[in-house]
Amino acid sequence: MLNGCAMKKSARLALVQPRNWQRSWGKAWPVTFLESDPPEKTQLDEAERYIAEAAAQGAGYVLFPEMYPGPRSLADTAFTPDDVKSRMCAAAAKAGVWVFYNSAQPAEGGRQHNTCFAVSPAGRVEGSYAKMIPAVGEPNLPGDKPLVLDCDGLKVGLVICWEAWFPEMARWVTALGAELIFFPTGGLLYELTPVWKTIVAARAAENTAYTAACVNLFGLEDGLCAVYSPEGLVAERTGAGLLLATLDLERLRFLRETDERLIVPKPYRVIPGLWRSLPPAVVEASARAVAEKLES
Repeated sequence: MLNGCAMKKSARLALVQPRNWQRSWGKAWPVTFLESDPPEKTQLDEAERYIAEAAAQGAGYVLFPEMYPGPRSLADTAFTPDDVKSRMCAAAAKAGVWVFYNSAQPAEGGRQHNTCFAVSPAGRVEGSYAKMIPAVGEPNLPGDKPLVLDCDGLKVGLVICWEAWFPEMARWVTALGAELIFFPTGGLLYELTPVWKTIVAARAAENTAYTAACVNLFGLEDGLCAVYSPEGLVAERTGAGLLLATLDLERLRFLRETDERLIVPKPYRVIPGLWRSLPPAVVEASARAVAEKLES
């Protein structure tokens, strides 16, 4: 979905890396909750505080990780998807910011979707994306279409968690106009962290786009919250809290509109204008080869 808002020169993001208190994560993942941990219902209060804090620091866009604030499962009873929608919409309107939050949503056959919602500063859900490639063992029903949303001049594409490992997903939303590809992520990175950084950075470079990712924190994990431009790291943090970053959209458009020249010094730190060098025949042949491999 692209609504044709005027282009803007920059955008200020706040990525949230929170401690997650929903006990149902412990039923599927090797994480343990203590009796002294805050009750699950406090998660919604913390989400609202993060939104207010981000707005106070000048952010126009607040991004939460996968299934945060939740619920992770429709069987959870601390709060419902409707509870979360109501409070996230009210918080976005009060703060005057875009909010990207994540929640389980009912799907056909009594199953659920793993869904990311985009809420406007008017307090309305303007779009949602259901994860199309569930992770191994993930019981959620896959969605069937990508989402790119023009959020007051910033075109955002949503790609959830391990979908980042599939370059086709990021390329797809870029083809639909995404300037920022957001990867809300579950957690438990640990040994994957070095390669995860490379993956998120590569998706930015190969698509001439900004990328952003943040995770839930469980147990001893420090997590990884990061924003990349096509030319490299913009900002990152570990531990719980906010990561603030400014996207230079004028620079991004320069990189997209410029062709590479064999000169030194180079006026860029990534090969610009990649899209114009990608023959449609290569894309079509690649898609056919992948389809044939999966069918064999």
